[in-house]
Amino acid sequence: WLESNIVMCDNPLLIVDCESFELQLLDPGRVPSLTKASMIVECHDCMIEGITDTLETRFQDTHDIQRIKQGPKDPYQFEILEDFSDADKWALVAEGRPSAMTWLYMVPKQ
Repeated sequence: WLESNIVMCDNPLLIVDCESFELQLLDPGRVPSLTKASMIVECHDCMIEGITDTLETRFQDTHDIQRIKQGPKDPYQFEILEDFSDADKWALVAEGRPSAMTWLYMVPKQ
């Protein structure tokens, strides 16, 4: 289904957060049109080690790739949370991940 949807797009953009299913979903051998798609991918190395490296290798010939690492979280920067307790503010920005997350921003090479 992914191929049939991407192939008909002129400038596809995929935003992918699929909880460690990245390697199965983002396979240009199975979905050739991925080579023309821009992608923002949350990589779940905390669930399956090596996802980020594998995806970078898989798309290095077809995409310019930027690795983005999770930065610090500051719930005090959001004015909308001003009236929340400290505990609630931190609960709202906590994902409960065992490690920091990494994203890949991948744009097809021209």
